[in-house]
Amino acid sequence: MASILKILALLSSIVTSVFLTFESIRLGLTMLSTIVGVLKIVVFLTFTGLLVFILYLILSKKRYPAEDAG
Repeated sequence: MASILKILALLSSIVTSVFLTFESIRLGLTMLSTIVGVLKIVVFLTFTGLLVFILYLILSKKRYPAEDAG
């Protein structure tokens, strides 16, 4: 009887360890996907801002008279 209880305790310990490991991995992947999602938004907004700035520079042509070198 004692050996059966030891085997059951060992099995429950292994199952609990595996469950906690998988839950930790799942939580880590959830946090990682959240961080990657936020980074994607930041990169997209930065890229869009740079494009708007470049378009502003292209479309706002301030034409200065050319200076002669001589």
